[in-house]
Amino acid sequence: MQQAWIASALEWAGFFGITVGIILVIKHFTLDTRLGDMARHGTIRWVRLGAYVLLLVLGLVAQHLARVLTGGPS
Repeated sequence: MQQAWIASALEWAGFFGITVGIILVIKHFTLDTRLGDMARHGTIRWVRLGAYVLLLVLGLVAQHLARVLTGGPS
């Protein structure tokens, strides 16, 4: 029973991470470029993009772990 609860929490955390990660990556290449935010120091830009992609990857990993815990296809 507790395993199902953990799998459900991982699935929701993964969904949240994937959704927010995609939104932030799109924002990074559209809105930030239009507002001139990309003109700042290049390192900050890449670190921020890396953090967004890391959030997206962590969401994917959480989704995969939830699928493994429920015995679904991996």
